[in-house]
Amino acid sequence: MKHKTFDIQLIPESYQVSIKRLLEILLPDYSFNFVIEKSNNPLIKLKLAQSSFKKGEPIQTELTLIDGNKRYLERRYHYDILDSRYGELDYERRGKDLLKTHIYTFLVQYLEEEISPWGILTGIRPTKIVHYLRDKGFEFEELKKILKEVYVISDEKIDLLIRIGQIEEKYLPTKNEAAKRISIYIGIPFCPSRCDYCSFPAFSLQKHRRFMEPFLKTLFHEIEVVGEFILKQGYKVDSIYIGGGTPTSLTTAQMEKLLQCLEKHIPFDYLQEYNVEAGRPDTITPEMLVILRDAGVTRISINPQTMQQKTLDAIGRHHTVDQIKNVFTLAREVGFDNINMDLIIGLPGENFTDVQSTIEEVLRLKPDSVTVHTLSLKKAARWWGKANELPFPDDKELTRMLDYVDRVLRENQLLPYYMYRQKYILANQENVGYAISGKESLYNMIMIDERETVIGLGGGAVTKVVNPKDWSLNRHSNPKYPGDYIDQIDKILNEKLSLLTSLQ
Repeated sequence: MKHKTFDIQLIPESYQVSIKRLLEILLPDYSFNFVIEKSNNPLIKLKLAQSSFKKGEPIQTELTLIDGNKRYLERRYHYDILDSRYGELDYERRGKDLLKTHIYTFLVQYLEEEISPWGILTGIRPTKIVHYLRDKGFEFEELKKILKEVYVISDEKIDLLIRIGQIEEKYLPTKNEAAKRISIYIGIPFCPSRCDYCSFPAFSLQKHRRFMEPFLKTLFHEIEVVGEFILKQGYKVDSIYIGGGTPTSLTTAQMEKLLQCLEKHIPFDYLQEYNVEAGRPDTITPEMLVILRDAGVTRISINPQTMQQKTLDAIGRHHTVDQIKNVFTLAREVGFDNINMDLIIGLPGENFTDVQSTIEEVLRLKPDSVTVHTLSLKKAARWWGKANELPFPDDKELTRMLDYVDRVLRENQLLPYYMYRQKYILANQENVGYAISGKESLYNMIMIDERETVIGLGGGAVTKVVNPKDWSLNRHSNPKYPGDYIDQIDKILNEKLSLLTSLQ
């Protein structure tokens, strides 16, 4: 018989929040209370031996379950931490991870539940573990054992992590390089209309058009001030990404002024990649594509999300499948040889046949990269309050969809090169970027793995200042609402420049 509530006594107590969050995410049908003394519920005593923090001794975890007349005791000894490549700080980090692994794997077996394909990992950036271990000198083959035994990740996901880690190593800067290399993100927080699933800083032009011109004036000022700082510090700009929102919501004249402003104030000497999120095909015109091409933009995204018209209508995307095809063809004719397409798997009402049809339609266009998002339920989206009412595919069907998409894209030489996860993602899956070899997006890898400072400019843009000595980072967020961004720009610039200067 399955119990709905467990009491937990934990040593050390400082890990309570982290372990409770893990269990609530991975075992949502059960409740977990941290207690000092036993109540009427089954009791789990979880302990990390103090000796585990001493050099030369293995980490020891101990779990006891008391359930009525039943009593289970299990001790685990973890010797891999004795490897000389680990340091003192690794002991504490690994100890917390192993406590999570012990209680989670025990409960999965005890409750006869299925283990998550990502094991105990609930964070956004699993690839950071790969790079962290590689920095310590572990070979990729050694990583497979660690990812399996410490984090209980499935073989399929381990293979995905290893492949992506190998690709990313070719692109990500070393510690020495990261000291003087940066990327820039420009946030344009406007869209023609807001899609139901969206949680990005995106404001409908129908209601907020009055902010557009003062927003751009403020953005141009921010670009100028930050550009002067970049030149003064001698930074090399690796990539620029204009996102949002929908940047192509700008008029052609406004987009041209933005691109001219960037060229005037940002040094392009070392620029490897210039991205624009063209996004919705109903915002893309021949004139807009020519302006982007002539400004030197090297990569654009044309994002259908699905090629099912019934779904597009249902989720609030006011464009047609034919518009997607026409705009993509036009972009090729204009000269773009690196076009990405975003898809969302798990949209309500879609079945396996719909996903098959979408992939077939997309592959006929022959994009250079395809970013496959598993639908994530986000609090800022319109759907949040009624998620239980929507006809999402069940976990088994969604996994079947994703497996199919992965197989077919690989068969067409679109190979995974970066990935990330999100909170409340369906079936506990992930988002994966696929690309033809040589068409991978540098910015996407930098942004996810946080191995280079990214300066965010514009509405809702986040600046992440990376310290390459230990890859730690500090964040600064611009206001999402255009009016707040306009009113607070002096404060924003002072805070941002202060943060950027602090790590010089």
